[in-house]
Amino acid sequence: MTPRADGAPRLANIYLSLDQFLFLPHIAPLQVALLGGGFACLPAALCSADQIARWYADYRSGDVERTEVMKMEINALMRRALLQPLDYLRRPLTESPEGRLLSSAHIRHVVGMVRFIMENLHRPLTNADVAAVTGLHSNYALALFTRTMRMPMKRFVIRMRLLRARALLLESSTAIAQVAEQCGFSSLSQFYAQFRAAFGMPPQQMRARYTQMELR
Repeated sequence: MTPRADGAPRLANIYLSLDQFLFLPHIAPLQVALLGGGFACLPAALCSADQIARWYADYRSGDVERTEVMKMEINALMRRALLQPLDYLRRPLTESPEGRLLSSAHIRHVVGMVRFIMENLHRPLTNADVAAVTGLHSNYALALFTRTMRMPMKRFVIRMRLLRARALLLESSTAIAQVAEQCGFSSLSQFYAQFRAAFGMPPQQMRARYTQMELR
């Protein structure tokens, strides 16, 4: 990227959790493409620096209405992007030689499994429970999941539990023990060990760092 001004370069990242992304309506083609390993470049004209600053302020405001409007605007941006063919920096697995045996229908089965996982993170999950939502043979469904998501289902479930736990720590005052329970960890010691391994610090330290950040 070539700088267009004399000032210091600025980069803004928008992180949308997987469960939020999967439940955004009317963007199924984009959801399927990204879950299939695609990497899409959306037109710069869809989003300005002022818009990103407004979303950041809405997110940090703690106001439920502003947060909901922000999500609706992000959803609308993605829907508008789909009015034209997507510009892929990396094409989805279904469109590559490596994934020639995977169809969009296969990816949709994986989307269904991911949605089931995200809806049930708070309770014990087995591979068979998740695979059952597809109507496919369990072993075949699990193989589809691993091939599409590039990781075994059990590892994916742990990762999603940790991401949800991090979101709860940063966006609420929920007690750490309750966070662990709501995210499906079988014990507090297991939660602490896996959280530290994933993020390099214990939960309370991450929450403390976030609450000390200045609102910019």
